[in-house]
Amino acid sequence: MATPHVTGAATVLKQQHPQWTPQRLKAVLMASAKHNAGPDPNAQGAGGEVRVSFSVEREVESYDLTLVHTGRDGAAATLFNTLVQGLDADWLEGVSTDSTTTLRLPKGRYTIDSAIIEDGAATQLVQPVVDLTAGPSTVRLDARLGRPVRITVPDRTAIPVSAELSTREHVFGGTTNLGGFFTASFDGLFSARIGPDSSGPGPVTTVVGGRWARPGPGGSIVDSAETYVLYWFHEGHMDSGFQRTVTKSDLAAVTLDVGSTAAGVESWTDAAASTASGDENLIGYGVPLHAPFTRATATDATGGAVEQTVIRAYRIA
Repeated sequence: MATPHVTGAATVLKQQHPQWTPQRLKAVLMASAKHNAGPDPNAQGAGGEVRVSFSVEREVESYDLTLVHTGRDGAAATLFNTLVQGLDADWLEGVSTDSTTTLRLPKGRYTIDSAIIEDGAATQLVQPVVDLTAGPSTVRLDARLGRPVRITVPDRTAIPVSAELSTREHVFGGTTNLGGFFTASFDGLFSARIGPDSSGPGPVTTVVGGRWARPGPGGSIVDSAETYVLYWFHEGHMDSGFQRTVTKSDLAAVTLDVGSTAAGVESWTDAAASTASGDENLIGYGVPLHAPFTRATATDATGGAVEQTVIRAYRIA
């Protein structure tokens, strides 16, 4: 008999014969036991194996991460896209529906990049490091924290060609992910860092840059005689807003002489900008011209470098 059975039988005997000593209870139980000639103890379960139709997988140590999205009007955001990326493990999860969402994530560190879109405004919110190593966390992605991104070039008549407000996020495994906005101008663009900045270089690099062109003979950017290509890189950090008024003395002048091309070919000039470490290359929008043509380009890439290139890619019918 198993121990619980023996204990139960001894209890019943003690109730019937309260005057019996423990020794007598033991003697009576042993004397009344009958030999079982059937299976041995191992065949009855001890040391054996049991097969069941289901199993339970224990969850790795995990914590809740709650994301709360708020628009610039103070109401719950309705149009947004948020990426949660792992710094200590290969993890990527997107959120774009419920303004308040709770994710169950393995213990570790993460980076969050969120874009909140509204009428006339777009805000990039980044928390470089979210620590989920000791317990749950709530991150409030509030577009009202966003500060404006504005760049003023020396020629006030220059037409915006392209604008970039973006981040490069260096996550687990050496992967670099891109987030942010690529638009025609900086009008209505805002940015903010959520949480404290890292004491040293962190996993996020801020990129702000754009292109402008003085109006050509027809009033558009076609055959513009002067263009601006400006970029700023803040490696290892996320900026809250960005505002610069650029003067001619801040810029390097480059003159491009574009030779003749075959009939019906339209040429474009552009400039590639890269970070100081040289591990990223950013190509934007070109400015069209009809060759032969001479164009002056004023450039600056604080924290990086700008390299000129000419693209001939379109044949006019």
